[in-house]
Amino acid sequence: MIFLTVGTQMPFDRLVRLTDCWAEKHPEVKVFAQICNGACTPVNINYSAFLSREEMERLTTEATLVISHAGMGSILTARRLRKPIVVVPRQHRLNEHRNDHQIDTARSLEGLVGMHVCWQESEFDEIIKSALEGAQRLDFDRQDRGSSDLSSCLAAWVNAQ
Repeated sequence: MIFLTVGTQMPFDRLVRLTDCWAEKHPEVKVFAQICNGACTPVNINYSAFLSREEMERLTTEATLVISHAGMGSILTARRLRKPIVVVPRQHRLNEHRNDHQIDTARSLEGLVGMHVCWQESEFDEIIKSALEGAQRLDFDRQDRGSSDLSSCLAAWVNAQ
C-alpha cells in the first residue's frame, strides 16, 4: 500500500493529482491519501481530508511507500518507521506555500537512504517505480553517522516546538 500525505496546514492539489493519475495506471496498487481540504477530488484512490495522529502512524506503518510534501513531520515519521519516502516539495512560484523552505528541506535531505525527491512532474512515475522496486532492499542501518545525527537533531527541534 502507498500512503500519500499532504499535511494538515494547506492542500497540495498538484501532488494529489499526480498520485491519482499514477494510481489510474496502476490499479493493482492500493493507495490511501490524506489530502487536506483541497479542490482536487481523487477518483482512483481512497482518501480522507484529515486523519488522527494514530491513523497517520498506522497508515505509515502499513505502507510500503510514503509519498509526501516536504514537511518535516511526514519525513521524520517515515524515517522513524523506516519507510521509503517520495518527497515532492511545494513551490512558492506555484502558490503552494508562502516561501520555498520545502525546496530547501528537500535539497538538504536528498540522498539519505530511502529518500527520493521528485523535482519534475514528468519524473514522478519513474521515481515511484524506482522507490517501490528498491523498498525491500533498503538498509537504513547503513545510514552514515552524520545523517543519523541530522535526523535526531531535527526530531528534537520539531518536538520542542
